[in-house]
Amino acid sequence: MIVCAGRGRSMSLKPIVETVIDLVPQKVREKEIRLVYLGTATYDKDDAFQTQTKGYSELPNCRITKLDVSEAVNEIPTESEIRKTIHKSRHTSFW
Repeated sequence: MIVCAGRGRSMSLKPIVETVIDLVPQKVREKEIRLVYLGTATYDKDDAFQTQTKGYSELPNCRITKLDVSEAVNEIPTESEIRKTIHKSRHTSFW
């Protein structure tokens, strides 16, 4: 599933965090929630990443993988690396 928001901070607002988590199947929520964060040219920056994922990083069983794909990063991952990251996070929410 894909969850999008118009502003970066919106993704960490409590009602949005709760709604995103509600989209994750219960049996997955009981184990480990795995999110893949796909930033943009601006949101690949660490401070923006921290702001947008704060609400999820505070959850005890939520693991967030940051996948930097913009030209703003030093090393853009290959298609194979992107596929591997997504594959490792099956039953994952994206934004």
